[in-house]
This record gives sequence, C-alpha cells and structure tokens, in this order.
Amino acid sequence: MERYIGEIKIMKDPKFDDIQILWMTNEQWRDSRNRNFPSVWFIYEGIMYWGLSKREFKWFEDYSDLVLSSGKSFNQWSPGKEEWEYMLELGYEYRVFDYEKAILQTDDLDSWCDYEIQFITEWNRNKNIDDLLK
Repeated sequence: MERYIGEIKIMKDPKFDDIQILWMTNEQWRDSRNRNFPSVWFIYEGIMYWGLSKREFKWFEDYSDLVLSSGKSFNQWSPGKEEWEYMLELGYEYRVFDYEKAILQTDDLDSWCDYEIQFITEWNRNKNIDDLLK
C-alpha cells in the first residue's frame, strides 16, 4: 500500500446498526503486480476506521460484479445492511485512522482523493468540537 492510514486494529466486526459507512471504494497499488482490494471507510464509536477486504478483485472486477444472497446486485454507492454483512463474510483488516500521521505529517497528499480529504476533514473537525464539549 502506498499511503499510511493508521495502525492495524484487531477487533470484532462491528454491526451495521453501530456504524456509519462513509465510502466503499477500492484500494489499488502496485507491488509485483497491480492489486485491487475492496475497502471501506466508516465511523464506529466516534472513531474513523478503514477496512481492507481480504478478497482481491480480479482483473476488471468491481462491486457491480458482486451478487448478494437476496439476488440483488451489490450497491456500492448506498450500501445497506446486506452489503455490509456480505463484505464481513469476506473478511476485513481494520485500521484506526490516524489523522496526525496520515494527513498532517505528510508532504504528499497526492495518494488521497478530494472526496477522502473532504470527509476526513469533516470528521476531524466534528471530533475536535465533540472533544472540546466533553
């Protein structure tokens, strides 16, 4: 992986009702070959997490190729409980997002898209306000 997100967190998979999914996307990088894994950004108990699926997408495969147990197509853009549980069955490695190291202490934000920067900044602002009000 080309960018630092945070330290790995060993945790039990959170239930859908306890999280706020921010974005389901793909994490792509190149080592000896091109790699493409489903990933998810979510908030759980006020903390931002990033999950990397243990399942690797094949060449040209994406979420639209996934079929849920109900027979519906996977909805990456508005994932619900069924999509979350489907991905949990495939397995995730979770990382606790480290705003300080990932964003503030880097000289190169080129590996971050504008949408990620937007929801990360918003979450960090809200977290700081909540921390001040406690």
